[in-house]
Amino acid sequence: MQQRLKATIKRLLRPYFRARSNRAAGLAYERGFWDRYLRTRGDRWGADFQARLDPATPLSSYHRQFIDPLDDEEIHILDVGAGPLTVVGKCHPTKRIAITAVDVLAPEYDRLLERYGIVPPVRTRYAEAEQLARIFPPDTFHLVVAQNCVDHMESPLAAIDAMLTVVRPGCWVVLDHAENEAEREAYRGLHQWNISVRDGDFWIRGRAGETNVTQLLSARAEVRSYVTDHWVQVHMRKR
Repeated sequence: MQQRLKATIKRLLRPYFRARSNRAAGLAYERGFWDRYLRTRGDRWGADFQARLDPATPLSSYHRQFIDPLDDEEIHILDVGAGPLTVVGKCHPTKRIAITAVDVLAPEYDRLLERYGIVPPVRTRYAEAEQLARIFPPDTFHLVVAQNCVDHMESPLAAIDAMLTVVRPGCWVVLDHAENEAEREAYRGLHQWNISVRDGDFWIRGRAGETNVTQLLSARAEVRSYVTDHWVQVHMRKR
């Protein structure tokens, strides 16, 4: 299975290496977005800013569905592509929540937070999603979440593979993304991959080809995929 995954990654990445300038521009845009967001305290998303900054923000019911059945009293959650302020809630009525937030732009975010005098309840640390398994031991986290970021990555399949490595057996990797974002953005900037659901299966498509991720990971994870109003949710339970 690992050889098959590596071959698929290599095939899909071929045209991406020709789009490095696009990626640099995309990262600059991302920095600019978060600069504006932090400088304006959320801009038109003021309530979102306050919730991210509040250490008493409860874990959402959406995320709780994946951890409430667990017996563990302390729950370790990894937020991949978290930005400067993780969206994951910090509190649970019966469990202690320990959040690790990672993002490839973490050093830039630290500078922005300092510039605007903002102290995050969880500080984002630097990590490339594709390298998570080199940073964290296998089977570390009770829940791994990634929102609106997998389709920005250099190799989404490698990133998903790494997320499954660091989540615990029987626990979940949860992806939430806009449907076919690369097509809508005309493959500009970071938008090089389309995420979709077809006949209940999770697909990733780039310029060089497409992969049925549900089938690719079938031996490793139970994959449930949903799409509502062009928003794709993928829930993967590690076997």
